Amino acid sequence: GDNESANTAKPQKHKQRSRVPSNQRPAKRLKHQNDIAEIEALQLCSPPSQHRNDATGLRVPPPVIRLLRSGVKGRWCGKTVHWVMNNEFGDWQGLPQAEREERLEKLIAGGLIRINGVSISK
Repeated sequence: GDNESANTAKPQKHKQRSRVPSNQRPAKRLKHQNDIAEIEALQLCSPPSQHRNDATGLRVPPPVIRLLRSGVKGRWCGKTVHWVMNNEFGDWQGLPQAEREERLEKLIAGGLIRINGVSISK
């Protein structure tokens, strides 16, 4: 009867996905290209002999300023930069308050903290 026809129904064929492998997706390729460009710009791919201190034999590369960007989160609206840095960024939370304030002042004075591309001032 009806049970037999239900059990012998043809299995449905699943559509074959034509998804590109994750490492071939445009966003991943762009990120990879940007990572390589950053490594080259920061000269992090130089041979070990470069920047070697002849007296100590230690490799001492020059300091690097790295640009980090973040979109604004809704909860940050109406908050000060000091509040955001002290409450939202984990690297800062482990530092004593005085050191956090000193670092933030240096970043602001150097024009290194920007909002919408404009350096902030105190």
